[in-house]
Amino acid sequence: MVFYLFIHFNLLCNAQTQMRLYQTFRKSLKDWKDSGLVDRVVLTYHFNNPPEPDYLQVCLDIPTVKEPNEPRVEVSQETMALIPSSIMEHVHKVCREYHIEVRVFNYRVQVEAAKKNKEEKQEPYYNGASVEEILRFASIGTQIAIEVFERLEENENVWSQDIELAGFVKSRLEDELGERYAWVNWAWHFVCNPLLINEGYLTALLAARSNPALNAIRSNLKI
Repeated sequence: MVFYLFIHFNLLCNAQTQMRLYQTFRKSLKDWKDSGLVDRVVLTYHFNNPPEPDYLQVCLDIPTVKEPNEPRVEVSQETMALIPSSIMEHVHKVCREYHIEVRVFNYRVQVEAAKKNKEEKQEPYYNGASVEEILRFASIGTQIAIEVFERLEENENVWSQDIELAGFVKSRLEDELGERYAWVNWAWHFVCNPLLINEGYLTALLAARSNPALNAIRSNLKI
């Protein structure tokens, strides 16, 4: 099986800078996707989780670059040279502008290593999802989060209540993954992380819409 480079730019910076960079990268993605430079994307915030440093995770699936025969966690200089110049120029630009350090990893290899490490400890990693499935729901979650930002930019009143937003996310996840997808809760995580909202809050709103308390009371009335 041929894998294409799924590169992870690990941008070490505080939470406020991460939010600025997220929007900067989000707006570049359309051009990269339209020109075929990037396919799937995973963008996530990481802060307030010591002892880990704060960092923005920018992962780009690059279909023009095939993975090396013996991929490593850290991307070699030889492989880096194959990454489209427009992507690297953008990364170097934001690093200079915000005075931040970047490390570059192979995202797929990172996920494989993390999964193996957890399994050796007999701990579940993303509830037993395969590496490719993890990349799938992570990138779909990111895609839907970007759609939320874009819709709000077009019309800030597109949703009047939180439950309408929750309904939109649920509908999009079902469109992309199906109604009974086994790892849907993790997909919710990759939607809500860049939106900086708790996925438990939105899913609780959806559960409340089924009115379990009222339904139980109505059932009792019929006894």
